[in-house]
Amino acid sequence: MDLFLSLKEKLDISDDDFKEISKNLLSVKETINNEKIEFGEQFEIGFYSHMISLFMRLKNNEKIDEVDMKVLDEIDEKVLEIAKKIVAPFFDKYKTKQNLSEIILVATHIQIAFNMRGGEENVR
Repeated sequence: MDLFLSLKEKLDISDDDFKEISKNLLSVKETINNEKIEFGEQFEIGFYSHMISLFMRLKNNEKIDEVDMKVLDEIDEKVLEIAKKIVAPFFDKYKTKQNLSEIILVATHIQIAFNMRGGEENVR
C-alpha cells in the first residue's frame, strides 16, 4: 500500500483533508528526491507523519512550543536550508508566519538521514 494512503488510515485523516495533504506531501517528496535525501523505511514513515502533523497545525493555525535553540548546534547549515526550502511554501500557503521551531523539527529528520548515511560528506 502506498505510504501516504497508509498514513491516511493510521492517522484517521478525512478524505477532504487528505486531498490537500497528499498534494503537499507530493511537493515535499519532490524536494526530498531532488536533494537526494534517503530515509530508511521507518524514518520515512516518521518524517511524513511529522509533515502531515505540520500541515494540520498550519491549516488550523496551531503553534508548537519553541524548540531549544541549542539543537541548532547539531544541525548542518545546509540541512537547515533544505528544511526551509521544504516548509517555506506551506507557511505561505497557509498564510502563517514562518516558525523556526517547525523548521528545526523538519531539519532534525533530515540531519538524522544524512548522519545515518555517513555524515557531513553526504550533505549536498
